[in-house]
Order: sequence, then C-alpha cells, then structure tokens
Amino acid sequence: MARAAGVRKTPKAGAVNSRPIVFISHSARQDPDALDYLKKISTTLKASGFDVLVDQERLKPGQQWRSYLDLWMAHCHAAVILLSKKALRESKWVLKEATILRWRESLEALNGRKTGFQLIPVFLGVNPEEVDAAAGFAPLKLSEIEALHGLKPAPLAKKLALTLKPLLKAAGDSPRRMLETKIANQLAKASDDTLRSMATALRQDLGNFEPYRDLAPQVAMRLLHAPLQQLGNALGELAGAVPNETVKAIFDMLAYSWVDSEAAGLLGRIIREQPQDRSLLLNVTNPRFSAKAYIARAGDRFPLWSHEFVTDASGGKAFGAVKRQVLDSLRRRFGPMNEDFLQRYVEAEGKTSAFFIVVHPPDDKQPLMEAPEIADIQAYFKGATILLCSGATLPGVEILPPVRRIQPELAANLEIESFALCAQCAARAGVTFGET
Repeated sequence: MARAAGVRKTPKAGAVNSRPIVFISHSARQDPDALDYLKKISTTLKASGFDVLVDQERLKPGQQWRSYLDLWMAHCHAAVILLSKKALRESKWVLKEATILRWRESLEALNGRKTGFQLIPVFLGVNPEEVDAAAGFAPLKLSEIEALHGLKPAPLAKKLALTLKPLLKAAGDSPRRMLETKIANQLAKASDDTLRSMATALRQDLGNFEPYRDLAPQVAMRLLHAPLQQLGNALGELAGAVPNETVKAIFDMLAYSWVDSEAAGLLGRIIREQPQDRSLLLNVTNPRFSAKAYIARAGDRFPLWSHEFVTDASGGKAFGAVKRQVLDSLRRRFGPMNEDFLQRYVEAEGKTSAFFIVVHPPDDKQPLMEAPEIADIQAYFKGATILLCSGATLPGVEILPPVRRIQPELAANLEIESFALCAQCAARAGVTFGET
C-alpha cells in the first residue's frame, strides 16, 4: 500500500513536562489523620519539583476515574502508598493499586533498570506485620520494601521529597512508555491528518493528563488506553495510509489491552517468586489468545516473554507429556540441541526475564494436573512459570491449594467478547488475526 502524502520523520516521544510524576495511593477521604498526611505530602512534593497525581486533586466528578488511575500508574516515575488501618481493612482499591504498583517495581528490577520506578510504602499507625497479614496484601510483601513510618506529616513529607530527589535528574521511562514509543515510531509513518483522524475516532477524554507534546506519542498513548470497541475505528483510519505491515505491527501491540491491570500485576509478581512457587491458575478456555494476552500485559512489552504451549498433559503422565512437548518445541526453534542445553536455556530465561509453560484447559480425556506433577515439571524446568488454564471458571481452593489463582477472575463471556472484538478490529484495519 502506498504511504500517505506528508509523511513525517519519526519524532522523539518527549514529555511536555519534564518533572517526574509521583502517584499517591490512599484511602483518606474519611480518615482525618491520613488526609493530613496526604495534603502535606502532595504540597511538599509539588514545591520540590514533582508532578503529583492524587485522585481528589486531579479528577473531576463524573470522570472515568478508574480508567485514569490505571493510566497514571502506568506513567508515574514513583509512587507512595499510604497504608492506614482503614486502607488495609476497607479499601479494595488501595489493594488494587498496591498490586499494580508492586508489579511496576518488579518489572523495573526484572529489566535491570537502575534509574527506574521507585515505590515507597508509608505506614500510618500500622506495623509491617499488620500489612503482611492484611487480606490480599501478603503476596505483595510490601514489608520488604524500605518504608517510612513514625514521623509527623511535615517531617515525613520532607523525607519523601529527599528520598525521591534523584528522580529530578534521572527519571527513567516505564515499560509502558517504552511500548508507547515503539507504537509512536510506527505511527510516525502516517501524516498528521491521519493521526488527528485517529485521535478523533478514539473519542478519549484523558482529563488533564497529557504527558506528550508530539502527535504520534499522544495517539500511541490513547491507543494503548482505549477499549477494543474504539481501536477498530482508529486503526481503520490508519489502514491504507501506511504499509499493511505497519498496521499489523501496531495491532499486535494492542491486542492484549483488554486484560485487567490488577490481574496482570499479580501475574507479573508471581514470576519473581521462588522457582517452586511459580505456578498459577487462569480461567481461560482459549490459551493461544487469552494466555498470550495475559503474558503480554504482564510484561507490558512486545515481543512477548518466552512461552510454550502444551496441548496434552494427560493425568498420571503429565510430566512426560509436558517435557516432551516443550523440548520438541524448543528444538524446532534452536535445532537438535541436547536436553541439558535446553534445560539451562529455560532456567536462564526464568532468571533474566520469564519463561511460561502454558497448559491447555482440561477436558474429558485430560484432567487438571495434580500438585506432584506440577512439582516434577518445575524441578525439571527450573525457573519456568507453569500457567494452568482451567477453563471458564477457577476450581475451588481445595483443588491445588499451593497454586495461585489469578484475580480478579475473568468475567463471564469477557474472553469470547474480547476475541470477537479483536477479530472485528483486525478486519477493520485490514490485517490478519487468529490463534497463532
């Protein structure tokens, strides 16, 4: 396909505001003590040169605040979590934010970034033991992060500003920003008129959060944040304006955007657990679509982390079946390598990034694997994460109690609807889509 006239050179995805962004998670609306801390921290950080994102300051009534908060957490350079008794006991949203932010911190460490995201818990009238014991918070291990506690609002705010001061000179890009840059580099092949048409088709109100000055990264951010229903319209504007392979590359980087960020955060955390604990259950029926989407979302990256699909893990013989299929698949990639080499490859991938063994859902001939079989697989493929697809629903906790469940569970029909929307989006964009 011919390119549109007026094609621009690839822009730098520069930010409008070079000030580091700090997100504050809290449950302070009906907690006067926590509110005092929140106000003092926000005021002090702003005066120190940071752009502070606090829901009650930046969001107006009626805005889609949950969507905005996900966007803020993807872009911030640092985050502060105010952990009060109320936040631990009553706020499901603070737990969701803490899960996502802990995932952000894990991704930075996983990618070996030294000037990346910084997470600081603040204990307000609670101790580390209470945080670790709170429902849902234990897997996050927030007590392992250096926290602030025992200070009054003004000294604590000054301590935070001092701790975050290095970001004023060396604020790094988040994985999401790097992905936006990849998409922006592809969008730069289109004309400004095409990009404006795409922005109009997306119909997105992002409030007063606008981190990019250039048009291509602005559209890239909106594409990654848009629901699937809007992506088809936007990519339809791009079809014919740039080469088909460019549209396909952008579509491939967007097809997982429907996955819940909290679920992706939990998955991202599990791959950093001890090797023997890296097994999880996900209620999907279409692994080559949905499991791939979860892996992509958990890494916020393209191409995806290494993964292999296992279609036959027959009960009682699961270890042999899984071993054979994974080794055969790896040999198709690398050639006739011996088992020792392939085992060391999986172990190395598990240490430096991630390696997933995705097991298809059970059926009449293939029941769900049992704990000893999973242990045998993990002992052989050291460092691998075992992702068991359970079908439309998750089994009760009495089934495979050591295996983590990915929460929130996929809502009924969401998997089917997302697949259909991706197919419609691809058709509108003129690119291929299927279970590859």
